[in-house]
Amino acid sequence: NEDVAQNPNNTDNDKNLTTFSAGDPTTRTSMESDGKFFWEAGDKIWVKDDDGIWQQSSNAPAAKTASFKFRVPGKFTQSSTYKVYYPGKNGNRDKVTIPANQSQSEPNTTTHFGAAGDCGMATATKVPGKQQFAFTLDHKAAYLLFLPRTSNTILQNCYLIGVEVNSDNDITSTYTLDPVTGKLTGTGTGKQITVSTGGSGTYANGFPLTNNTTSAATNGAYVVIKSGTHTLKIRYW
Repeated sequence: NEDVAQNPNNTDNDKNLTTFSAGDPTTRTSMESDGKFFWEAGDKIWVKDDDGIWQQSSNAPAAKTASFKFRVPGKFTQSSTYKVYYPGKNGNRDKVTIPANQSQSEPNTTTHFGAAGDCGMATATKVPGKQQFAFTLDHKAAYLLFLPRTSNTILQNCYLIGVEVNSDNDITSTYTLDPVTGKLTGTGTGKQITVSTGGSGTYANGFPLTNNTTSAATNGAYVVIKSGTHTLKIRYW
């Protein structure tokens, strides 16, 4: 019931564009608390064409959607498969930036994932009889969900304004989506990420800390980091 019809007539209006279709539930770029992903407004993909030229999709979802048909310029006739890259909203081609400062406007939402460094790769496979390729995105970042709680009645008058993640090794920098290893590669220097929580309206002061048991709906906060093995220290502000 959250699907958005992006191309209801399923027509090819421009023969110079190739369709890269993402329709599987695992291909999306914001995540529900149950782990289901969705594409978000403004998401775009990158593909190298037959001439080795990076091509960015010419269209993007207008709103949250379960599936989408990306239209990509360039020539795609020499192979039955092409590598698709999603570098996030602040990435470029196969380069991904996981920022040290992230922000989340309300509890238990991941609409900030694209700006926070969510990324992925996929092998797009030719659809027989059509100038169309289908793919399922394989996400390459890691996601932390923080669920603060307290039974201290004094602290229950406070608001959560941020979560600070400190690591023994790098978790924030610019990395590369490597099609050979299938991983996010590179070594950065950033060992701290802070997600600011709240900012306007109901959450102008931050997320409430009124719960003595875990409650994602009350103050669940997500952080995107480089996947790997890390020793982490967490501070709640």
